[in-house]
Amino acid sequence: MAMRSKSAAISAVVYTGVATAGALAFLLITTFTGDYGAAARFGGAAWVFLLSIIILMPTVPGVVRRLLGEVEDSTRREEARVAEADDIHAHH
Repeated sequence: MAMRSKSAAISAVVYTGVATAGALAFLLITTFTGDYGAAARFGGAAWVFLLSIIILMPTVPGVVRRLLGEVEDSTRREEARVAEADDIHAHH
């Protein structure tokens, strides 16, 4: 598996897992405390899941890539590309 798709798969598992855990926590808290109807509990859990996914989808992949060392590699490649472009322009 390519490194990029590996980090994408790990990211998807992380943000889906965290969002699911948040929704389950909401569901459990509202089930055992207070007097909430089923629609409020399940609707709220779905809302927590959706908002968590919206927040986590763009943030988790960068963290995972950094933890896997992919960011450093891409930064080095970019620095090498810029240095090569500078060399080409210096010789013209």
